[in-house]
Amino acid sequence: MKDELFAIASRVREALRGIADSDTAGDAVGKGVDGAPSYRADMIADRAASEALDSLSLKLNVLSEESPYVDRGAEQTLVIDPLDGSHNFIQGIPFYAVSLAVGSKSLSGMMYAMVMNVVTGDVFYAEKGRGAFLNDKPIRVRKYDEKSSMFLVYMGSNASLNSYDIARKTSRARSLGSASLEMCYVAHGVADLFYMRCSDNNYALRIVDIAASSLILREAGGEVYDMTGNIFDMKLDISDRKSLLAVGDKNLRRLAI
Repeated sequence: MKDELFAIASRVREALRGIADSDTAGDAVGKGVDGAPSYRADMIADRAASEALDSLSLKLNVLSEESPYVDRGAEQTLVIDPLDGSHNFIQGIPFYAVSLAVGSKSLSGMMYAMVMNVVTGDVFYAEKGRGAFLNDKPIRVRKYDEKSSMFLVYMGSNASLNSYDIARKTSRARSLGSASLEMCYVAHGVADLFYMRCSDNNYALRIVDIAASSLILREAGGEVYDMTGNIFDMKLDISDRKSLLAVGDKNLRRLAI
């Protein structure tokens, strides 16, 4: 499955690199299946992923941010965000990714995961029970050290006030704009946590945003929690939205409560 996911991600990367400097990449061209605005860049990425999947003849159902659910009668589903970090891409900020996961039933049922950094080409990959990797080298989370801590925290008009409290608990806080990549940074031991808690649940995360990065983080030794401190899970449903705390050191679970 790794080669197939890489082929899909590579096709999307090629398509996005072709329009990276286009003035029309941010043109609104409709709405995604959950009602959120879709931009030209999103649709081009989604089309490239669909074409790549068809060319590989993979029998997988497809749950995407941009297209209606495709039921092919398969046991497993490809959960895809073809462009995680759309606003970064449109604004020319070099931090966005392709997120791909394959599994069944729910987030906890994901078996394979890949997040490709479109800008650098770096590839995070995990297979359930077999560890997590960056460019084929094993990665692990790091132990929390307050003095050298780095928190990645979603901040903006829809962020809960709790988000600012979390940001004050570290000397270094960043909000980078791509949940899948930010969680992979936690998996890689570059950061200690990723926190996204919204005051309006309509802006919280969907399974397409974090299906891949959740498995990668867990295989690297970290964990994902909901806002009550329970192990995080989601349905294979694009309308399901939740806030989360993703940590490297599980002792940081206390920040979810």
